[in-house]
Amino acid sequence: MKILQLCYKMPLRGMDGGEYSLRNSALSLMAQPNVSLKVLAMNPKRDLVLPNDKDNHFIAKASVEFVEVDTRIKPFRMFTNLFSKDSYLSERFNSEVFRAKLIEILKVNTFDIIQLEHLYLYHYINDIRLHSKAKIVLRAQNVEYKLWDTIIENNKNPVTNSYLKIAVKRLKRIEEHSAQLVDGLICLTEVDADIYKNSGVQTPISIVPIGFDFSAVDNVPIHVDDPKSIKVYHLGSMDWKPNLQGIHWFIDEVLPILSTLNPDIKIHLAGKKMPQAIYKKANKNIVVDGEVKDAFLYQNDKSVLIVPLLSGSGIRVKIIEAMALGKTVISTSIGAQGIGFTDKENILIADSPKGFAQAIQQCYISAELRNLLSKNAQELARNRFDLDKVGKQKISFYKTL
Repeated sequence: MKILQLCYKMPLRGMDGGEYSLRNSALSLMAQPNVSLKVLAMNPKRDLVLPNDKDNHFIAKASVEFVEVDTRIKPFRMFTNLFSKDSYLSERFNSEVFRAKLIEILKVNTFDIIQLEHLYLYHYINDIRLHSKAKIVLRAQNVEYKLWDTIIENNKNPVTNSYLKIAVKRLKRIEEHSAQLVDGLICLTEVDADIYKNSGVQTPISIVPIGFDFSAVDNVPIHVDDPKSIKVYHLGSMDWKPNLQGIHWFIDEVLPILSTLNPDIKIHLAGKKMPQAIYKKANKNIVVDGEVKDAFLYQNDKSVLIVPLLSGSGIRVKIIEAMALGKTVISTSIGAQGIGFTDKENILIADSPKGFAQAIQQCYISAELRNLLSKNAQELARNRFDLDKVGKQKISFYKTL
């Protein structure tokens, strides 16, 4: 089976959840027998990636090609977009340079499946139909308009919200229409699949979670807690609005309660694009570590991952990663969506500031609880998110198409 994977960003480093999802999607397919994969990716100028020697093997094996695309937000284009039918949230990914490279590849190659990695690649469906007989599958990283809906609900800026409401209304229409135009739809969670089905989408849907490469952590030493120095942390890209929104909620609503329960608690915050507004909130309870070069190394001496998300859909890669590393995870219900968790068995779920603070304190003082959650979380991760198993699910779905 010959597959072309189209990516809205570079699937190389895995420095954020999006990159990680794209890379592991490719790896899960490459692990299957009789599968030939080619990757065409955008290299956004706002996060330009220069491949290094560590990327060479993946680039060669996946036959990766990429083109620079300017997806940066531009105020003038935001304004003029109001007079179009497109949503500026997706319009930024409509690139003539990317289109030309795609058509060039389609003219000299034959594919069985073309996998679109994100709704924002819907702009190229017509081009694919004109130049290929391949079945088109949209792998929906999330239900994008739902993510923006919850951002609007928690955003207090009326000017921004007025613009976003127009953009998100259009995005919803585009998302539902695009799902009807493709031959197959892969959702990461049952919740996302139900949203599409309830909107009237008739396209065949398969629920396939993100795969995790456990070989990447097999040689990573599992940290053994020092009961006197439990480290609680958050790790996530801070240019993803739900992460930033969640951290502000945690600092403003949860931490005052937590610091009353435990005046000496320290919360470590890490991730790329850490804004100055977060650095300014550093105090005796908040340690801002910013961007880290090696996520596994950073997490090695940490014990408890917090995921205080108030919005978003899809699956949080950092939860899977933390579970694989034997960490204790505390999350909101939204943050843990798609994990297939059992509260108090392999994760702790808390949706209120008081509940979240109490869950952290409970883990802080109980090594027995941490060890139980850690052991069960590792078992859950290996059973549900194995890379090879996920790849087999995709190929099985593709064969039905």
